[in-house]
Amino acid sequence: MRLIALVTIFNGQDVARLERYIADSFSVELLASIDSQARADGLRTLRSEIGKLQVRQVIGASKENVIVLLRSEFGNDLLVDLRVGEEYPHTILDISITSLNLPQ
Repeated sequence: MRLIALVTIFNGQDVARLERYIADSFSVELLASIDSQARADGLRTLRSEIGKLQVRQVIGASKENVIVLLRSEFGNDLLVDLRVGEEYPHTILDISITSLNLPQ
C-alpha cells in the first residue's frame, strides 16, 4: 500500500504533498541520510524526466517487502524494492529504484 500511495502522489505532481508523504511515511533513519525535501526534489526531477508511472508487475511480495516493475509514460522500466516496518504505521525502512533501460 505504501508503494501505491507513493506512485499515486508521484503521478499527481503536487511537490508539497509528496514531501509531506515522505516526511510522514519514511523512517527517521532513512530520512537521516537524505531529508524529505531532498527526496521530494529528486522524485520531482525523475518525474520530469520519465513522466508518470504505472505498475506493470509485482515481482515479489511479503508482509514487509515488495518488488515491483513500473513503466513510465516515456517508456522507461523501473524496478522498485520497498521494505516497511513490521509494526504500525509500517514506515518505509528502505527503498531502491533501479532503471532497467540500458543507455543508448
